[in-house]
Amino acid sequence: MTERPMWVPAELNVDLPSAARVYDYLLGGGHNFPADRLIAERVLTVLPNGGQIAGSNRAFLRRAVLHMVEQGL
Repeated sequence: MTERPMWVPAELNVDLPSAARVYDYLLGGGHNFPADRLIAERVLTVLPNGGQIAGSNRAFLRRAVLHMVEQGL
């Protein structure tokens, strides 16, 4: 079992990887746990530029949301 940081809700299973936290790790974030990092590192073995892809995806998402806001959505 992974040591639980104080900010993590008690009901959250930090030993079960989460796609969102794997994505966070690929983006260089700090809200991920060893199980998430293990999966992310496995992804990077078959997709070495996975971090760059995640960054490009985040940049596109930002542009899309800003465009929708400009359109009044």
